[in-house]
Amino acid sequence: HILSQADIILVDNSFVTLYEGQALFGEIHNLLRDLGFSYRGRSETHYNNRTKEPIYEDSVFIKD
Repeated sequence: HILSQADIILVDNSFVTLYEGQALFGEIHNLLRDLGFSYRGRSETHYNNRTKEPIYEDSVFIKD
């Protein structure tokens, strides 16, 4: 499993569904937590221009 070799993971995570079958932030966060990674923040977030709510971000996860 390639993730077992990683120390840092940068993930393009969505907070809203952009396409069918897409895993959202919560699911990705839980998966990576179960694999021994902690969410450490983001490098960039993209917002809905009208509502100002986050749409997706580049999430940083680091192995514990």
